[in-house]
Amino acid sequence: MDYLDLIKHRKSYRDFKKRWVPQSAVDELQEFFKNTPRLMPQLKMEMVVVTGNAGERLQGVCGHQGIAYNAPAYMIFFSEEDHDEDEEDDMFYVNAGYVAEHVVLKAEDMGLSTCWLSASHSDMIKFVLNLEDNPLTVAAVIALGYGLDVVAKGSIRLTIANESHIKLDSRKYQYVPKISQEELVFHTNWGNAVDWEGDYIDPRLDDALYAASLSPCAMNHQQYRYAFYKDTILLLSARDPLLTPAEGWLGLGITMLHFAVIAQRYYNSSWKLGIPEEMKAFKKPKGYRRIAYFPLWNADTRTENSIRD
Repeated sequence: MDYLDLIKHRKSYRDFKKRWVPQSAVDELQEFFKNTPRLMPQLKMEMVVVTGNAGERLQGVCGHQGIAYNAPAYMIFFSEEDHDEDEEDDMFYVNAGYVAEHVVLKAEDMGLSTCWLSASHSDMIKFVLNLEDNPLTVAAVIALGYGLDVVAKGSIRLTIANESHIKLDSRKYQYVPKISQEELVFHTNWGNAVDWEGDYIDPRLDDALYAASLSPCAMNHQQYRYAFYKDTILLLSARDPLLTPAEGWLGLGITMLHFAVIAQRYYNSSWKLGIPEEMKAFKKPKGYRRIAYFPLWNADTRTENSIRD
């Protein structure tokens, strides 16, 4: 797969053609899911694809304001939970976002369309879909089908929660108000913009961070920031009061996946959850937490553990 091209051109569809997703495509996605890399491989995950009148049953149960978009199919991602000592640290959602977004990109590569749906009510989702026998938690729901283009390609779509903070970046493919890459990534100190030439940074990382900046997230809120620090990429995040905790955690997994599929073309490395002691010296504003780190010093070659095109 040409991940960067898929990420640049992917968009969320909120209307779908009345065309069923063939079983062969479902089988291919299921097989891909089984082999996707995990951030937390110790957690059991399952993917179930539901069709028929699933959209009607999900209406009012998941999706922003209960709108499920009546797609011909839905990918339901189940996961074991893994609560930290802090009950708010539902990191299994980060892992689920990482895995599910990889399947989303595979679906896009197959010519299918998708849309992430808010899914905070696991028990109710299982009830309406007759999946109550599954003991795992519904971590993510994604509409799947063949999208209808309601908005002309290349136009700007606005989804604005806070009209006082809008920045449209002129870089191509950022179709909705998103934080520009310059504001999303810092070097050495918080707020210090990256000087790609003066800081002698591998220019290939520009594509990885650009891909990360294009990741879909609830209400287009990007509560996370990246930082170069001691030959490492740090990911930090703040709690967004307008998002559910699950939406925030899933968004982190999605942006981490976007970064990884590009960076792992060149670096024999992977995301590590948590932060080692020596990285805690990076000073952050109040309210931000250190989520994960991606070491850059390992090697410049890919190995069998890297995500492949």
